[in-house]
Amino acid sequence: MDTSVFLPELDEAGAEAPPNWFGLNPEGGEESVEEIASKVYPNNKVIERKVKAWAIKKMAQQFSNWKKRLHQEYAQKEKIPTFTKAYEKIKDHWPAFVKYKTSDEAKKMSKINKDNAAKKEYHHVTGSDGYKVARPKWEKNENDLIDKRIVLEPLEWTERANTWFYRHGGTLDPETGKCIYTKDQLATPIKALQDAFKDMQDGKFHPDRENDELTRSLGNPKHSG
Repeated sequence: MDTSVFLPELDEAGAEAPPNWFGLNPEGGEESVEEIASKVYPNNKVIERKVKAWAIKKMAQQFSNWKKRLHQEYAQKEKIPTFTKAYEKIKDHWPAFVKYKTSDEAKKMSKINKDNAAKKEYHHVTGSDGYKVARPKWEKNENDLIDKRIVLEPLEWTERANTWFYRHGGTLDPETGKCIYTKDQLATPIKALQDAFKDMQDGKFHPDRENDELTRSLGNPKHSG
């Protein structure tokens, strides 16, 4: 199965996926990720690189959400989408996508995620509207700070850690862009997250699929909460 149809391949250095998948069309006169990043932080290659990585990270999250919607709205209900417009490219890969989503492996992962969710020590504060309302607010706050040339601490974090931070009540200092929290119980895991990413940058910690930065910080098996 060609997974690039459903999720772009991104490496640790932030290798980019095809621009047209993200609604960017340089050939049609639209700006590329590099052009957008260079305009936000002109003449600062280090921050420009971080902004680019941040933008690609957000795009990857959109792809992940898109796959979930495909599964919930079509595969799970045994429906087939109309392969036009946004769905045109997935027509030839749809059978493989459905096969995986209904496989024993996928069902096992789903059960593990549900079991882990039941063991959560920290509870999210996204409310009944969930990510649909919360995520745009997080992104607007980030974009507003970036427009002020403030370097965000989560630029160094993975999307999973970033999402966990926000959904459990974390926010950003409007003057420094540093991570702050609204609940005392978050002090320990957020400090642990900061240490984990620092250790990774210093070469003292090498995250992998089973033990990434968030897993290390929470001290429990990897889960989506």
